[in-house]
Amino acid sequence: MKVAIYARHSTDKQENSTRDQVARCEAFCRRLGYTVTGVFCDEGISGASMQNRPGIRSLIEAALDGGFARIVTEDLSRLSRDQGDIAHFYKKLLFLGITLGTVAEGEISELHIGLKGTMNALYLKDLGDKTRRGMIAAVLNGVIPGGRSYGYDIVHQLNERGEPIPGQRKINEAEAEVVRNIFNRYANGESLKQICRHLNEAGILSPRGAKWQMSVLIGTAARQTGILRNTLYKGLITFDRMAYRKHPDTGKRLSVMRPESEWIRVPAPELAIVGEELFDRVQVLIEERSSGHRQKLLAAQVMTSQEKRKQKREYLRSWRARQYQTVPRIREQPLYLTTGKLWCARHDAAIVFRRSRLHGCREPKCANQNLPLDYVLPKVIAELQRFDAAAIVRHFADLASRRANLLNAIQQLEGRRTTVQQEIRALLRSIARSQRGPETMAHIQDLEKDSGRLRLDIEQLSAELRDITSPSDDAIAAIVDSFQDALARSAGDPEAIRAIHSCIERIHVVPDWNDAEQSMQHRVRIQYDFAAIVRTFGAAPGGAGDDTTAAWKRSSGDAKLCPSRPTYGVIMINYSAEDLERFAPNDELLDKLFDAEKRGDEAAAEEIRRQILYPAETLLAIKETRGADWLRRRGWRLDEAERKYGKDWLDRDIAE
Repeated sequence: MKVAIYARHSTDKQENSTRDQVARCEAFCRRLGYTVTGVFCDEGISGASMQNRPGIRSLIEAALDGGFARIVTEDLSRLSRDQGDIAHFYKKLLFLGITLGTVAEGEISELHIGLKGTMNALYLKDLGDKTRRGMIAAVLNGVIPGGRSYGYDIVHQLNERGEPIPGQRKINEAEAEVVRNIFNRYANGESLKQICRHLNEAGILSPRGAKWQMSVLIGTAARQTGILRNTLYKGLITFDRMAYRKHPDTGKRLSVMRPESEWIRVPAPELAIVGEELFDRVQVLIEERSSGHRQKLLAAQVMTSQEKRKQKREYLRSWRARQYQTVPRIREQPLYLTTGKLWCARHDAAIVFRRSRLHGCREPKCANQNLPLDYVLPKVIAELQRFDAAAIVRHFADLASRRANLLNAIQQLEGRRTTVQQEIRALLRSIARSQRGPETMAHIQDLEKDSGRLRLDIEQLSAELRDITSPSDDAIAAIVDSFQDALARSAGDPEAIRAIHSCIERIHVVPDWNDAEQSMQHRVRIQYDFAAIVRTFGAAPGGAGDDTTAAWKRSSGDAKLCPSRPTYGVIMINYSAEDLERFAPNDELLDKLFDAEKRGDEAAAEEIRRQILYPAETLLAIKETRGADWLRRRGWRLDEAERKYGKDWLDRDIAE
């Protein structure tokens, strides 16, 4: 009879076992007169599962080819200790007409499969339980499980019998100082990226001898790994957090977090590197920052496709603005009031650049073809000059019902979100962590998604409400004055052009046939972005405007726009005629400043800034954002601030 021999051992320490098994099986076959046609082995593989074992796969492939009529192995446990695997394998052999025999039991029957399979499974479970109990007992006696942790050295000691004592550790002071530095920096508000950059720049190697990565510091929340989560640093040994199970289909070992009530905790104060208070404070910060990160991920999951497109457009818009500020090649390109804003009113399509300052609609035979920029631009400026307070008032008056609807919608969403959060908290309070089933956790996750969706909706509606909230009459008048002042300066001031350009949504070009002149005439209709107008040209008296406000700073009537760079924003202040006379020299200096900044001559620009007479309110705003030392280093004129607030205004808090 042709037979095949199978052998297996579990660990590398049993490498001689396979050869011994094969030798005993060959002797067994010679006694019975069997002819061995093949030998199949799995070395260093557990018998808990038959999955992912190349020797078994090769054995089954050979059986399908009909190369033998019987399989011989030393013991049934060599094939598998899992009863289900053994039964399934035996059914396959019966189907192929192949018998199974062992050196210990002889020919295997269904009775052997049932009884011996059960015994092997019980043996495997008992072995795992004994191993776990032994490890728990060792931990309770102060043994540190696992390998070396960063900040500690392994202590090699022998007991009275001359046997090595496992799990002994001592603090490595050099590495312990790095651990304390990490905890202190994180507690002081530094991010994981900043801490890693600091350690790498200092030339400190990570636990694996490479560069520091954020994963080394924070690990994973599911497995409670990472330096910042290691309880040993506060003098507490934590063991048995994970349960390991094999997947029934793949045979792969999977780790599952045990409930906290089952964790083994043993105090080890002699191994403490950081204080318990600092460690616990860091854990609170980790949870707070992780929850914020989870909210971002959750917000991305619950956003609609329309919201994602809007978010992408806003990102691209901000990116282009940064490019314009930082890339000289882009800044040198001319910007017109009409750039990217022209729109064909007849076909509802964009009017694009054609050639040599000519623009036209993409639609063939459209009346908006070959429009010279010199022809369109004066019409646009004339239409912009008609912008007045009535347009702003009319716009916000039309949105009165929308504001009321938004307020009502926000209140309803906040009520629903409060209800959802209360339900989540009730579930978390009423159900013990060790008793949460998958259904309950899935329900909680669904509620958290609902809460994230509601929070996102509330934020979006609140932002929309802010954009349609009507400013006061005085603010509207100031906005119109600033807008028209910028328009008057737009001929030679790129920053003024940028300010107005950002406030235009579309410029609709409307073609009209003139019967009297027998020619095509064009008029423009401007669609304003009123929210942008308020943000760009609106500012409360004595308060700072938006950072994107244009860099033009001129007087208009009795309202003075304080001179400063764009990054400081705009402050609108009412001055008397005497005050305006004092600030009059600033106009000429500002012209020189804009020219120097346009040329990129920062040295000349800074010299001009030292000559400008800054209003007290502007200097106070800069002090609050940049600090007093920054102002001292610049050497600017502080006359107005000293006159209004006193000589020592930089060294004390000023209450406006």
